[in-house]
Amino acid sequence: MRFTKYLLSLLLALGGPAAWAQSITTYDSAFLQPVQGSDLVEMLGFGRGGSQLSVPDTFLSRADLEQPMGGERELFFDTWDVDPSRVSPGLYSLDNFVINVAGSLQFTTVIFNSYDASLPAPVLHSVLFDLDTEGTQAVGSGTFTVLAECPVASCIFIQVIGTQVINDLNEGYGRSDVFLATPVPEPASWALLGLGLAVVGGLARRQRP
Repeated sequence: MRFTKYLLSLLLALGGPAAWAQSITTYDSAFLQPVQGSDLVEMLGFGRGGSQLSVPDTFLSRADLEQPMGGERELFFDTWDVDPSRVSPGLYSLDNFVINVAGSLQFTTVIFNSYDASLPAPVLHSVLFDLDTEGTQAVGSGTFTVLAECPVASCIFIQVIGTQVINDLNEGYGRSDVFLATPVPEPASWALLGLGLAVVGGLARRQRP
């Protein structure tokens, strides 16, 4: 959490207190759930404001939508507490989680955080997303851990930091497609799989004429 406070302080310092307002919000609507009929996990409830807004082409052209709107900008610092209670504890692989913006919002930093319990004490593990040059898309890949019991308020949380035009109803962000993650087998599972393959291979050699 010390890193989070440092990052926010740095962001506010760069913006300048006289020129920037600031918005700090925590959301608790995001949750993980299994995808029926597979071992995949999806995340629902993530996406803010205008990220879900569609504007008819008769009112605005695509060029208009892609151009920043005028007006005073503010820094925003969103934290999404993710509920993992619907999925099994373990390590999961996060593959190309894409987040797109709407309106003139721009990303500065996007981080997917989880606590890793594989060590004697839980350690915060963070996946820093890659941003495009315009700050309009964030893409992240890595791993995260779902704990059986969480020792803090939230063991999985996403931090989204950037700037937006104040009071612009079109501002927002959201997933470009369905968020999917896959369980990562534990070392013991890999060892068991290797042993099984070795046994199958030995039986196959014995059955050769």
